[in-house]
Amino acid sequence: MSTIIGMNRVSGPFSGLKSALSTWLLDDSQDIEVAKAQFESTRHQAPFLYIIRFICAWTIAFTQMSYAPLWLVLIYPICTTIWSYCRIRRLWSAPKAPPRTLEALIVWRKRTQIIAALAPSIFTIWALMLFPYGTAFSQVQIFLTILVGNLSALFSLTHLRSIAVTNAVSSTGIYTLFFSWYGDPAYQLMALFGVAVTFFVALIEMNTYRDFISLIKTGTRFKEQSRYLEQKHRETEKLNALNYQLATTDHLTGVANKRFFRQELDRALRAANASGERFGLCIFDIGGLKSITEIYGLDAGDQVLKEVARRLSGMDGEGVFVGRVGGDEFGFFGTCDPEKYQRVKAAFERLIELPVETKQGRFRPNYSAGIAHSNGAVTCATELFERADFALSTARENRKETSVSYDACLDARRSRDTEILSALLDEETRDGLHLAFQPIIDITCNSILGVECLARWHHPQLGNIAPVDFIPLAERSGVINLISLDLFEKALSEAKAWPESLRLSFNLSASNLSSRRFIVEFLSILKQSGIDPQRLSCEVTETSVMWDFKETRRALDTLKGAGVRISLDDFGTGYSSLSHVHRLPLDCIKIDRSFVSDLCPGSTGYGIVKSLLALSRDMAISCVVEGVETDDELSILKDLGASFVQGYLFSKPLNAAELAQLLATGLPDRADPSIDGLPKAS
Repeated sequence: MSTIIGMNRVSGPFSGLKSALSTWLLDDSQDIEVAKAQFESTRHQAPFLYIIRFICAWTIAFTQMSYAPLWLVLIYPICTTIWSYCRIRRLWSAPKAPPRTLEALIVWRKRTQIIAALAPSIFTIWALMLFPYGTAFSQVQIFLTILVGNLSALFSLTHLRSIAVTNAVSSTGIYTLFFSWYGDPAYQLMALFGVAVTFFVALIEMNTYRDFISLIKTGTRFKEQSRYLEQKHRETEKLNALNYQLATTDHLTGVANKRFFRQELDRALRAANASGERFGLCIFDIGGLKSITEIYGLDAGDQVLKEVARRLSGMDGEGVFVGRVGGDEFGFFGTCDPEKYQRVKAAFERLIELPVETKQGRFRPNYSAGIAHSNGAVTCATELFERADFALSTARENRKETSVSYDACLDARRSRDTEILSALLDEETRDGLHLAFQPIIDITCNSILGVECLARWHHPQLGNIAPVDFIPLAERSGVINLISLDLFEKALSEAKAWPESLRLSFNLSASNLSSRRFIVEFLSILKQSGIDPQRLSCEVTETSVMWDFKETRRALDTLKGAGVRISLDDFGTGYSSLSHVHRLPLDCIKIDRSFVSDLCPGSTGYGIVKSLLALSRDMAISCVVEGVETDDELSILKDLGASFVQGYLFSKPLNAAELAQLLATGLPDRADPSIDGLPKAS
């Protein structure tokens, strides 16, 4: 056992030496980049090495022709010449790119190492075979030629350490052994001189080799870093492109978002003004989208928006820029001469009115559009956008025209709206807001069932402002909730002086219903007033219901739970469906006056009113017919079974004093001609 341990101890250092020698001889050949560099360097250096061998061979041959047998003198130079020619020609015709795999490079390296060992050995043996024939001068020349050839090989193969050393050792070893055998001390000293020179040149070349390896590895690291930086650069470019897309594109529809749309609008408007071209902007919304979303889900609404955006993108050929500027709003703009304007308008109307196919069914979208033009007079994109937006708001209110162009009339109206809006934001001028009351009549007994509270506003400078002018602006500016609560307090204060049987109807807007805080404050004011909630009826329009159906239903359920009655105003004119009506906690529906005007048997209004009265009976809720102005209309409504009406036939909206007088005197008999003596609104 001790013997084995001792052998292991002895073999340990030799094993380490063997491993170190193996690593030294491999020349970092396991690094593919180093191996490729060695291949490239060898391909360039090898022809020079072959030429040096060629020169060395023929130099010895010429000096030895007079002394040695001719066949011995010429056999090696001739073979070397042929070999060198073939090798050089092959190197020049071979592919310039190095082998791609490390295995192929290792095979090439081993083949080169064999050649490096055999070539100098054969040359040295041939030269030493000629050594005995010549004179002392020729013998020294043979030695020096061998030495120069070795040193040339060392310099030529600097980048291949193991091959260079193999080349030098094979030749040096042969002539050292030869001169040691030859026995002449002078030649033995020459051999030692050659060994020493070869050794020290080899050491010098090793430093060069280390620099070569360091340079290759530095280059490799640089390439890796360059590839890494290029990859990061590509990733950065992709991220920049993605960020640009996210910053400029609407994620749902793929068209330009509002921010990018406004940015491009500003650029295009400035360009059009500079060139003197006519420029147009159109903003439109998709009507009924909320209804589609409420009934069929968000996915159906998204599909409609995406399909509309896809169709609009097809208008790029007309030179228009398309974008999504709001939830259900899109816009497009471009230069437009009259001919192009008509062409784009026709293309837009054709595209937008086509049915939209979705998974949930087929929908035919409707729209409202606002159009604004500029002939160079508008220099600010914001101003042009606001004009188109104002025209869109007008189109929404005007049910007869789907598109409205901004003109001088709208400009005057917009200026007045700006003045009204400024007044609304002034708390002192809002003190001019007051109420008018229009009676709701029970025609079965010719008595006043209740009154509807109507907002009125007299401004010191602007005069009387109609509700249709200031209510939408109040909603847009965010002061509608303050106005509604203030008017509600005034209404409850007046109601305290009325008979307890008289009902009070108060209108709530979409903004009121969407605010939970408003509903809480509204019920708090009602409770503090001491008025019985059963006397109060809150009127909501179909439009406000569909604006946010879920929140509206929540608000109405809260009001209903507090004992307040709920009425659906202007029924039949909005976008609600019977399914929505059925889901609301309604106590009453009010038939819009548009169905009562020119009411007669056989008319469209007659059939609608008849159907709505039947619907209210089936739902076990009351029905009030608005806008009754003639005795003929009243007579027909009685025949249809109506019980409650409201209109100028009985009374215009009254102030508090006029209402008190009417309540005191009561309604005159309809057959009494003194009907004309009813109090009139001031």
